[in-house]
Amino acid sequence: MNELIEKLAVKSLINVGGELIFSKEKFAQLIAEECVKICNNDNWEDQQGWGQHYAQQIQQKFKIKEH
Repeated sequence: MNELIEKLAVKSLINVGGELIFSKEKFAQLIAEECVKICNNDNWEDQQGWGQHYAQQIQQKFKIKEH
């Protein structure tokens, strides 16, 4: 499995009554946040700001606040 996916899966564990449960919602949120990071950090200069455009679209669609 991809190291990033494993890292996000571990971050998706939440404590419910003293037991760690995998949260699909948190996992999905973390993946969407990684997509925003890629869009914002990728070299899109020659693409006339498309990276930021896609980052904003992802943030709006998944209700992610800017960091």
